[in-house]
Amino acid sequence: MRSESQFTSFHALQALLLQIIYLIFVFGFMVLWFCSFVLTMVHHTLAKNTPPPLALFIVAPLLWLGLVGVWLVMLVIAIVYGIKAGWGEWAEYPLLGRLWRKVLKTWRGCSLRVNCALSSCGN
Repeated sequence: MRSESQFTSFHALQALLLQIIYLIFVFGFMVLWFCSFVLTMVHHTLAKNTPPPLALFIVAPLLWLGLVGVWLVMLVIAIVYGIKAGWGEWAEYPLLGRLWRKVLKTWRGCSLRVNCALSSCGN
């Protein structure tokens, strides 16, 4: 397979889009988390002689577990679809594959194995 092929571009951009979306998600999550943490602490310091907010100790671990869960799902998707691409399959990520197929205007009907000539893939 040539590195300029639509097959390679499709799968590389699909993986890149997954990483970019994950990065945006984590960045947005961290901004919201930081803002809520600061607002909670400011509110807590204004109220004298009160115990630390219980929600902070309950919600923080749950949010962390959610973030780790999203990371694990992303990792599994990347591994599974990376293996499929390695075998030469036109494997689309859920939701993201359709988007990139439209962007690259690739033809999905070719089931590639080891070395598929570009002309037989409809390119």
